[in-house]
Amino acid sequence: MVEPGTYLEFSYPINRHVRLFEVVPRRLRKIEVKRVRDLVREPLTINEFARRPYVMRSRWLIAGIDLDVGQWRQFYLGSSDEFRAPGNLRIALYRPGDTCPTEILGREFLPTVFDRRVMLRLIRRWNDRDLGQMDLRIVCDNFRIVK
Repeated sequence: MVEPGTYLEFSYPINRHVRLFEVVPRRLRKIEVKRVRDLVREPLTINEFARRPYVMRSRWLIAGIDLDVGQWRQFYLGSSDEFRAPGNLRIALYRPGDTCPTEILGREFLPTVFDRRVMLRLIRRWNDRDLGQMDLRIVCDNFRIVK
Protein backbone atom coordinates (compact mmCIF):
# COMPACT_ATOMS: atom_id res chain seq x y z
CA MET A 1 0.00 0.00 0.00
CA VAL A 2 2.21 2.85 1.28
CA GLU A 3 5.89 2.44 2.11
CA PRO A 4 7.96 4.18 4.78
CA GLY A 5 9.76 7.17 3.28
CA THR A 6 6.72 8.10 1.16
CA TYR A 7 5.30 11.62 1.34
CA LEU A 8 1.50 11.74 1.41
CA GLU A 9 -1.01 14.53 1.21
CA PHE A 10 -4.62 13.78 2.14
CA SER A 11 -7.79 15.27 3.64
CA TYR A 12 -8.40 13.97 7.15
CA PRO A 13 -11.34 14.53 9.53
CA ILE A 14 -10.72 16.72 12.57
CA ASN A 15 -12.65 14.18 14.69
CA ARG A 16 -12.82 10.43 14.02
CA HIS A 17 -15.62 9.44 16.39
CA VAL A 18 -17.89 7.03 14.50
CA ARG A 19 -20.95 9.18 15.29
CA LEU A 20 -19.38 12.38 13.92
CA PHE A 21 -17.13 11.03 11.19
CA GLU A 22 -19.35 11.85 8.21
CA VAL A 23 -20.15 15.43 9.22
CA VAL A 24 -16.94 16.90 10.63
CA PRO A 25 -14.71 19.13 8.50
CA ARG A 26 -11.55 17.78 6.92
CA ARG A 27 -8.06 19.23 7.11
CA LEU A 28 -5.27 18.80 4.59
CA ARG A 29 -2.42 16.77 6.08
CA LYS A 30 1.11 16.42 4.67
CA ILE A 31 2.96 13.44 6.12
CA GLU A 32 6.36 11.84 5.73
CA VAL A 33 5.50 8.20 6.42
CA LYS A 34 7.86 6.47 8.85
CA ARG A 35 5.85 3.35 9.73
CA VAL A 36 2.90 1.44 8.29
CA ARG A 37 0.88 -0.93 10.47
CA ASP A 38 -1.34 -3.47 8.73
CA LEU A 39 -4.15 -4.36 11.15
CA VAL A 40 -4.30 -7.89 9.76
CA ARG A 41 -0.61 -8.64 10.28
CA GLU A 42 -0.40 -6.52 13.46
CA PRO A 43 -3.94 -6.46 14.86
CA LEU A 44 -5.02 -4.26 17.73
CA THR A 45 -4.78 -5.70 21.21
CA ILE A 46 -7.90 -5.65 23.33
CA ASN A 47 -6.43 -2.82 25.43
CA GLU A 48 -5.59 -0.72 22.35
CA PHE A 49 -9.13 -1.07 21.07
CA ALA A 50 -10.81 -0.55 24.46
CA ARG A 51 -8.92 2.71 25.11
CA ARG A 52 -10.78 4.32 22.19
CA PRO A 53 -13.49 1.97 20.90
CA TYR A 54 -15.48 4.62 19.00
CA VAL A 55 -12.65 5.76 16.73
CA MET A 56 -13.12 5.23 13.00
CA ARG A 57 -10.40 2.74 12.04
CA SER A 58 -9.20 1.09 8.87
CA ARG A 59 -6.69 -1.54 7.85
CA TRP A 60 -3.67 0.75 7.35
CA LEU A 61 -2.38 2.86 10.24
CA ILE A 62 0.39 5.17 9.11
CA ALA A 63 2.71 6.99 11.48
CA GLY A 64 5.12 9.73 10.61
CA ILE A 65 6.02 13.38 10.72
CA ASP A 66 3.28 15.93 10.08
CA LEU A 67 5.21 18.35 7.88
CA ASP A 68 3.08 21.36 8.84
CA VAL A 69 3.78 21.10 12.57
CA GLY A 70 6.94 18.98 12.59
CA GLN A 71 5.49 16.46 15.05
CA TRP A 72 4.91 12.71 15.07
CA ARG A 73 1.30 11.77 14.20
CA GLN A 74 -0.71 8.65 13.38
CA PHE A 75 -3.50 8.36 10.82
CA TYR A 76 -5.84 5.59 9.75
CA LEU A 77 -5.44 5.95 6.01
CA GLY A 78 -8.99 4.69 5.33
CA SER A 79 -10.35 7.68 7.26
CA SER A 80 -9.00 10.09 4.66
CA ASP A 81 -11.14 11.21 1.73
CA GLU A 82 -8.59 9.92 -0.78
CA PHE A 83 -8.24 6.38 0.65
CA ARG A 84 -11.69 6.02 2.22
CA ALA A 85 -12.45 2.52 3.57
CA PRO A 86 -15.60 1.18 5.27
CA GLY A 87 -14.10 0.93 8.79
CA ASN A 88 -15.69 -2.43 9.65
CA LEU A 89 -13.93 -4.42 12.38
CA ARG A 90 -13.77 -8.09 13.39
CA ILE A 91 -12.79 -9.96 16.53
CA ALA A 92 -10.23 -12.69 15.85
CA LEU A 93 -8.06 -15.28 17.51
CA TYR A 94 -4.32 -15.27 16.76
CA ARG A 95 -1.64 -17.72 17.79
CA PRO A 96 1.31 -15.86 19.37
CA GLY A 97 3.65 -14.67 16.63
CA ASP A 98 1.22 -15.34 13.74
CA THR A 99 0.46 -12.64 11.20
CA CYS A 100 -2.92 -14.08 10.12
CA PRO A 101 -5.94 -14.87 12.25
CA THR A 102 -6.53 -18.51 13.15
CA GLU A 103 -10.24 -17.89 13.58
CA ILE A 104 -12.68 -15.01 13.13
CA LEU A 105 -15.23 -14.77 15.94
CA GLY A 106 -18.74 -13.55 15.30
CA ARG A 107 -19.75 -11.15 12.59
CA GLU A 108 -18.32 -8.03 11.01
CA PHE A 109 -18.98 -4.93 13.13
CA LEU A 110 -19.96 -1.68 11.46
CA PRO A 111 -18.52 1.70 12.49
CA THR A 112 -21.52 2.67 14.62
CA VAL A 113 -21.84 3.39 18.33
CA PHE A 114 -24.25 0.44 18.67
CA ASP A 115 -21.90 -2.07 17.02
CA ARG A 116 -18.87 -0.85 18.96
CA ARG A 117 -20.80 -1.31 22.24
CA VAL A 118 -21.72 -4.84 21.16
CA MET A 119 -18.04 -5.50 20.37
CA LEU A 120 -16.96 -4.32 23.82
CA ARG A 121 -19.49 -6.63 25.50
CA LEU A 122 -18.40 -9.62 23.41
CA ILE A 123 -14.72 -8.90 24.00
CA ARG A 124 -15.27 -8.80 27.76
CA ARG A 125 -17.18 -12.08 27.62
CA TRP A 126 -14.61 -13.87 25.43
CA ASN A 127 -11.65 -12.38 27.28
CA ASP A 128 -12.82 -14.06 30.50
CA ARG A 129 -12.72 -17.51 28.85
CA ASP A 130 -9.76 -19.79 28.56
CA LEU A 131 -8.61 -19.34 24.96
CA GLY A 132 -5.68 -21.70 25.34
CA GLN A 133 -2.62 -20.35 23.56
CA MET A 134 -4.69 -17.93 21.48
CA ASP A 135 -4.77 -14.13 21.76
CA LEU A 136 -7.95 -12.15 21.23
CA ARG A 137 -7.34 -9.31 18.75
CA ILE A 138 -9.24 -6.68 16.74
CA VAL A 139 -8.79 -6.81 12.98
CA CYS A 140 -9.75 -4.53 10.14
CA ASP A 141 -9.51 -6.87 7.16
CA ASN A 142 -11.42 -4.92 4.55
CA PHE A 143 -9.55 -4.25 1.31
CA ARG A 144 -12.17 -2.03 -0.30
CA ILE A 145 -11.71 1.66 -0.94
CA VAL A 146 -14.91 3.69 -0.95
CA LYS A 147 -15.06 6.65 -3.29
